[in-house]
Amino acid sequence: NQLKCSGSVLPNTYTDYKPIQVFSKNCIKENKEFKVVKVFDGDTIAIIPINSNKKTRYEKIRFIGINAFKHTQPPYGDPAYKYLNMLVLGKNVCIETDVDEHDKYGRTLGYVFLKDGVIEKTLKFRTTSDFMSSKNLTTKNPKYTLVNEDIIKNGYAILYASEPNTRYKE
Repeated sequence: NQLKCSGSVLPNTYTDYKPIQVFSKNCIKENKEFKVVKVFDGDTIAIIPINSNKKTRYEKIRFIGINAFKHTQPPYGDPAYKYLNMLVLGKNVCIETDVDEHDKYGRTLGYVFLKDGVIEKTLKFRTTSDFMSSKNLTTKNPKYTLVNEDIIKNGYAILYASEPNTRYKE
């Protein structure tokens, strides 16, 4: 059983998944970007290389340092899912790994960076809704926003720092 998502084939279970990409320890410096093709919940996405063909397998990224409810867990799961979906789906992101690159399910553990300007552009054209307020968005780096941090600051996940993956704990 497989799902089709934006032309990419997505397996249904974690057991079908094996990491295929090699990620950077400093993606901003290397400027290596990927396209987000699916949001699973408030802390897990699927990405593919930007110029890949339609049969390219996705890479599942589990955000480092945060924990969000699954999108089927009320009352917080759906707003977290919608927020992350609005923020990154269909957009290019930069993925950076830490000491442990994969979790026990084989997902790549990553810090996800979004170029600044993309957030403001996304919010400018969306309709106002009860799951998010644009005035709460924050950015630190003049070129990129650390999405992991943004999700916490806006109340859609909690800090879940776990050794040895604590590069951006502060």
